[in-house]
Amino acid sequence: MLTLNDIISASRKINKKPDDSDLRRLPYRKAYIYGRVSSPAQVRDSRESIREIATLVNLAKSDGYKTNFTVQDIEERLKSIQAGTAADQVWEDEEVTVDVRDLGLSGQKSPEQRIGLAFLQKQINEGHVGAVYLGEGVSRLSRDRDHILPYQLLKILKESQCRIRTPEGIWNPALERDCDELADEFEDAIDELKVLRKRLYRKKRQKAARGEFVGEPIPPGFIVPVIGTKANGEYLYGKMKPHPPHAEIDMRILREYVRQGGSKLKTVRALAGLTFPFFLGELAYMERLSALRDCAKTPCGYRISPSLIRGLVGNLKLIGIWLWGDCEPIVGNHEPAVPEDLFLTAYNLAHSPGKPRGRAVHHEPMEWAGILFCLDHE
Repeated sequence: MLTLNDIISASRKINKKPDDSDLRRLPYRKAYIYGRVSSPAQVRDSRESIREIATLVNLAKSDGYKTNFTVQDIEERLKSIQAGTAADQVWEDEEVTVDVRDLGLSGQKSPEQRIGLAFLQKQINEGHVGAVYLGEGVSRLSRDRDHILPYQLLKILKESQCRIRTPEGIWNPALERDCDELADEFEDAIDELKVLRKRLYRKKRQKAARGEFVGEPIPPGFIVPVIGTKANGEYLYGKMKPHPPHAEIDMRILREYVRQGGSKLKTVRALAGLTFPFFLGELAYMERLSALRDCAKTPCGYRISPSLIRGLVGNLKLIGIWLWGDCEPIVGNHEPAVPEDLFLTAYNLAHSPGKPRGRAVHHEPMEWAGILFCLDHE
């Protein structure tokens, strides 16, 4: 039979609010290891950031979560993702889920653009996840410059009492102090991104002012030669130089454009079957750098379109003039791909103010025009 003291003690336990240690205690519900790095290049080259995701498995185990996963298991799966041979990117075993579907996606993207984060939010809202494991703090969740997503995440984490777990410690937004600390960390991540963008832009502008490649699509007719490699294995590129197989196609397009009086559609029709050949062998890296990457492909090469012609007839890089942002133009920055007189003729034709438009433009008759007649009138 319970005594009066037992009853009072039991009642106090029921009504007692959980203290800080209770709200940070693990294991709690399920563990969710969320892995993300910011770009495909980091997925390919950043070995330590990728390995750090795998080591979070041991951290979850040390916190008391049950799983058969090992660091070696996850490392092998992540290596298959780096090699492009992985079949899936989310794995679950007992009390631990590892989700790396957002590898290579920027933290500035919304949940609609990051399937892993959207699924995590859903799992937290439904009360399935009790701890989110992150390698480098909450910047892995979001770097939203509009400051909207971080506070949405803090709200759902707080309402479900879901913990944030990193190698540095445990935080629970249900605790005011922890919530403020996590909010400050989100703000620091956003400010860090702003500073980084300013630094990168300044360096990019300095390179562009020297007429060097800074990442913009390379116009058809050119390549950027590889002149070295960075410490992480990325290529270093030199200034643009003409690529004869494509430069010849540029000249044929401009000549036909002039011959057709500045009509892009007629030029495309007249050059039907002509394509820019694919980049082969040691120039295969140009597949992702050239503006031709946006063109439709045929078995023979890249198809010529009206939009491609519009880009060619207005691009001063074709005649060796470098123009980037608000930097001063550099005449003779690189070897031209087409003769200057041909380019100027096409350019002036494209930008002629007297060019006929609307009803004045010539058009071919419709396919069945003229074969119908009226029985009541001549």
